[in-house]
Amino acid sequence: MGDPGSGKSTVLRKLSKELLKEVHKTNKIPLYVNLKEWNVEEVFNVENPPHLHHLIDFIKLNLKNRLSDIWASDFISDYFDKLYEQGYFYFIFDSFDEIPMLLDETETSWLVNKVSALLYSICSHNKNTRIVLSSRYFRQPTKQFKTHVKMQIKPFS
Repeated sequence: MGDPGSGKSTVLRKLSKELLKEVHKTNKIPLYVNLKEWNVEEVFNVENPPHLHHLIDFIKLNLKNRLSDIWASDFISDYFDKLYEQGYFYFIFDSFDEIPMLLDETETSWLVNKVSALLYSICSHNKNTRIVLSSRYFRQPTKQFKTHVKMQIKPFS
């Protein structure tokens, strides 16, 4: 958690690089995902809410687009689901408060609540999966994201 410009994204990108050096020890592959890139064409409502597959599909597409290599794309297509099922990922989610579908929502919106629950379900799906999520204080995840540790980045001043 932190104010705009406090360094949340910088810290998460640094964390991703450091965790990448430890893969051989931890058996966890760090995946940095900027949630502000989660654009959907589908309109969600209470009768048609987002589901876990929407989030997983976004993550896979986001990785494929960023890696833009045919081998990486094939690897993600062939192995992502297996690695996810077995808990080999360390998800590093940035910018919860900037998810496009949430920008016009209030902090108590059913949609903010649902997306919070979806992000928690990523890590509750397998006890070995790890997750870090950043957000500003405004429009932060609801209690449906059942975190046990909350850290705040304070301004240098």
